Amino acid sequence: MINEQCWLLLGNKWGKLWLGSKLYQGEGEPAQVTFDAEFVIDRHKDVVGFLHTHPNFFATPSNTDNNTMHGWV
Repeated sequence: MINEQCWLLLGNKWGKLWLGSKLYQGEGEPAQVTFDAEFVIDRHKDVVGFLHTHPNFFATPSNTDNNTMHGWV
């Protein structure tokens, strides 16, 4: 089985555009992935988003994804 992978997107706003580059964060399990929250908090001024794979599922946000992103916002 393929495990989920996740990246932290770092960057900034340039005019009306958000520019970012991905920084590899880690690999989880087939249906779960985690990231280093402490690292994210330390880099919070540079964070423009998160990205992760759903290798065994549809490419739509899960309830866990939505809850996590609402918690960070």
